[in-house]
Amino acid sequence: MKLKFQLHKILLMILSQTYSLTDVRDFVAICYDLALPMIRKKINNSKMNPLTVGMNASDLVYDCLGDLFNRDTSGNFKQLQRYFHNKFENLNIVTEEQIIIALRQLLFKKIEQNIIRIYSEIDPIYGKILRNVKLGIENSTSLKMVERFGENYITLKNVHLNENLQAINCEWLKQELARAVSIHDKIPTMLKKLYEIINSQIEYNKIVSLDNVVRLFKEIYHVGWKLERAEEEIYECTTDIDDIIKIAEDVCQKIKSELYSTYVESGKKCENVFNCYIYALRDVLIAEYGNGETIQGTYYDFLNSKLTEITKDSYISEHRTVFEYIAKLGKGKMLDELHKM
Repeated sequence: MKLKFQLHKILLMILSQTYSLTDVRDFVAICYDLALPMIRKKINNSKMNPLTVGMNASDLVYDCLGDLFNRDTSGNFKQLQRYFHNKFENLNIVTEEQIIIALRQLLFKKIEQNIIRIYSEIDPIYGKILRNVKLGIENSTSLKMVERFGENYITLKNVHLNENLQAINCEWLKQELARAVSIHDKIPTMLKKLYEIINSQIEYNKIVSLDNVVRLFKEIYHVGWKLERAEEEIYECTTDIDDIIKIAEDVCQKIKSELYSTYVESGKKCENVFNCYIYALRDVLIAEYGNGETIQGTYYDFLNSKLTEITKDSYISEHRTVFEYIAKLGKGKMLDELHKM
């Protein structure tokens, strides 16, 4: 990147405290020019609307970088001095390109630090999950976070990343997570399951956007909270059992139509087994919502009534992931229909 100012010369002035007001103004302008594309990319990728907190992209740049330009009572830019003196032994012999790279890294870190605060102001739940995910990755023995192209990504440790393959499809990951995780899982548990999902597949590379993971985790928690609140509301009212059965059967037909190609036509499940999943789902929904009480028995019990040859071991190894995913979808659709009544 070609800058309109002599960054090397200006930086030496700033750090040696021989700067003029023009030097400070020019240095801030350089930082702004480098940071603005980073901010715009974050806005585009995360679909964050900064106007919800009364700022545009330019305002966000200054909000994120503002404390970088703080001076002590003697006029020293302490943060800048500490960073560049730790980065380079002798700034006089460093090239302009090396300084630009180092400055980009510093600006990226400042944006990452402050974007959490801004996200928390706009979306407190996202901000909390983002902090916990970052902390979980720091303590993980199998995951790490890397910066690529101005964005943070999660990758696997000590594993070939298969970077020649296509990027992980967000919808695919969403479906896999929905099958694997529970709404009551803590972030470290969800990260372990994320690792297992990414590591076991061979279709995509093993790199995933941090922002996408946080948003998927948030969606999983949100769906769980929504289900729990809706169930509490529904249990407070009564609905005719015939209506419940009709709604449950309609939901089962919708689920069957939506997932038939995914499981039967793809060869993942034979048609008989898939139909048993749907029949068992009908019983689950009627038992759950037909009398206002919680399910009596486990998912295994319901499926075993249709697939009598299965054992608990075969249920866990062959059926649980798919059937419990179908049950989760069915309950969500059931609640949506009940709310319309």
